[in-house]
Amino acid sequence: MTKPNVRDHGVAPATLAAALTLVLLSTFTACGTTPSGPPPLAEEIEVTGGLIRGEALDDGTLHSFKGIPFSAPPVDDLRWAPPQSVVAWEATHDATAFGPACVQPTLSIELYASEEGPEDEDCLTLNVWTAAQNAGERRPVMVWIHGGALIYGAGSRYNGAPLARKGVVVVTINYRLGPFGFLAHPDLSAASSDAVSGNQGFLDQIQALEWVRDNIAAFGGDPERVTIFGESAGSLAVSALMTSPLAAGLFHGAIGQSGSMFAHRMPLREPDGPSESGSHYASAEALGVGFAEALGVHGADPLSAMRDRSAEEVLSIWNSNPAFADYFSLPAIDGHVFPATAAEVFAQGLHNDVPLMLGSNADEGTAIAPAVAPDAMASLTGYESWVRARLGEHAERALELYPAASDKDVVAAMNDLVCDEMFTWAMQAWARGTASGQAPAYLYYFSRVPPGEQSEVLGAYHAAEIPYVFATVDSAPFTAIDRALSDAMSDAWVRFAATGDPNGGDLPEWQPYSATEESYLEFGDEIRTGTGLRSDKVALWQAYYEGGGQPPRIELQ
Repeated sequence: MTKPNVRDHGVAPATLAAALTLVLLSTFTACGTTPSGPPPLAEEIEVTGGLIRGEALDDGTLHSFKGIPFSAPPVDDLRWAPPQSVVAWEATHDATAFGPACVQPTLSIELYASEEGPEDEDCLTLNVWTAAQNAGERRPVMVWIHGGALIYGAGSRYNGAPLARKGVVVVTINYRLGPFGFLAHPDLSAASSDAVSGNQGFLDQIQALEWVRDNIAAFGGDPERVTIFGESAGSLAVSALMTSPLAAGLFHGAIGQSGSMFAHRMPLREPDGPSESGSHYASAEALGVGFAEALGVHGADPLSAMRDRSAEEVLSIWNSNPAFADYFSLPAIDGHVFPATAAEVFAQGLHNDVPLMLGSNADEGTAIAPAVAPDAMASLTGYESWVRARLGEHAERALELYPAASDKDVVAAMNDLVCDEMFTWAMQAWARGTASGQAPAYLYYFSRVPPGEQSEVLGAYHAAEIPYVFATVDSAPFTAIDRALSDAMSDAWVRFAATGDPNGGDLPEWQPYSATEESYLEFGDEIRTGTGLRSDKVALWQAYYEGGGQPPRIELQ
C-alpha cells in the first residue's frame, strides 16, 4: 500500500488565514481559555420530546443513547400513515437500552438471522454513540440505515461505538418494514394531502434525518456534515434518498454498500388507475388492494378494518403470498417522495448532489442466488432455460459470460450472474448516474474472504464487509490481516464523512469514478487500485436494462 500524493487544493491566502484563525479559536476553547464555551457533554441531554439519560462508556470518554423516539408511535389510526411529530414525555426518558425492532417475519436465510429480541409496531427509535466531550465540537455524523430487503432488521443490531471512537457521531435508526412500511392503497392515497401512499418506511428515514438535523449538535455532532450510509436494502435506501426532494439538505454525503434503486420501477398506480388484483401486480396500489382482499377486508371503509387486524394477522397474510414479499420491498414511484425512477432522476441531474462512496463485494451471489431462482440452480437444463426466458435477446451473451458445461457448474455460474446483475452493475449504474452533477463518486470492490466456516462456500459474501466498516473484527475468527483491513476501511469511511473524500492514511490514490476511467479501489488481502471492474459483464446488464429489462423476483419466504 502506498501513501497518496499530496495534492494542491489551491487555498487562497485569505482563506488560509481565516482557517488558521478558526483553528486557533477552537484550540483556545479546547484549552478552557474561553469561559463561555459549551458545557461538557453529560449523560442527560434535552432533545425533541424531552430529556433523555444515556450511558457513559470507556471511563466517560464515550456516551451512548439508545431507544430515542423520533416519531409518534405508528399504531392504531397511524398505522400506514406518514410519521408524525414525536409525543413529548415528562419524566427523563431512559436511553440506556435499545427500543424494540419493528415488526417483521422470521428470516429464512440462516446466514443473516440474528438474535431474536422484542418487536413492536411502536418501534420508531434511533441510537447515538458519541465520543465528543462537549456539545460544541461539531463532529461529522454518520447515520446508518440497516439492510434486510426492507423487510427485516433493526438499528440495534449494529454497534456504533468503535466508529464513534474514531471521531464521528454514529446514529443507527429503525424504520417500518414490509407490510407496515410499504403498503400502498387507493384509500390511503385518497386520505393523504399529497394523494400518495406506500413509502412510509422511507418517510420514517427522512423523519429520522430531520431529528438528526434538529438535535445532533447536542451530542457534539455537526448538522452540516451528515453522511448517510447503509448496506443492501439500506444502500438501496441511500440511493433512493438521493432522488427524493423531501430529503434535500438533510445529508451531505452518501455511502452505498451493495444495493441500489437503479433497477426498480414500481409505480404507485397505473396511468388509468389501479388494476384488478391477481397473480401479477403492476402497481403498488394494486398490490395493496390485493393485500386487503387477502386479509378478507371488504366494504366501504377497508382501512379501518385493516387497522383493526393484529400485527400477527398482517404478517400471516403477508407470508401467505410470495408476491407480497417481492413487491413490499420496492419503493413506489409516486411523484412526491420519489418523483421518478432513480435512473431518470440522476440522468436529469435532479438528484441530491452530494459526494458518494459506493461499492460491492466479490461474491454477493452466493447467499442471494438461491432466493432468486432455486429451480434454475438445480440442473444445466434448468439454468439455460431460466436465462433464455428471462434475458431474451441477451441470453446467448449471458451464457457466454456465465458458462456452465454440466450440472456441477451451474451453482457457480448462477452465483456470478446474480452478483453482477444485482450488485456489480447496479452500483456502477449509480456511480455513472452522478456524472450529471458536480460531486465525485468513489467506487470500491470488497474481495476479502472473511475467516470462518462459511468462507469455503460463500467467499466475500453479501454483507461480509459490514464488520470491517464498523471496526468490529477484534475477536476470533478474525486475524491481524482483517484488523488491518478494517482499520483502513473504517478510517476511509470516517474521512469521507468528515471531508467528502476518503483519501488519506496509507491508501493508494483513490480516483473518483468516471464512465471513461471506471476507477475503483479494491479492499482485499491487499488494497490496490483498478479500472474496468467486470466491465464486459457490466456492459451486458447495462444493455439489458437500457432495453427495458426487469429485475429478478426474490423469494425470501
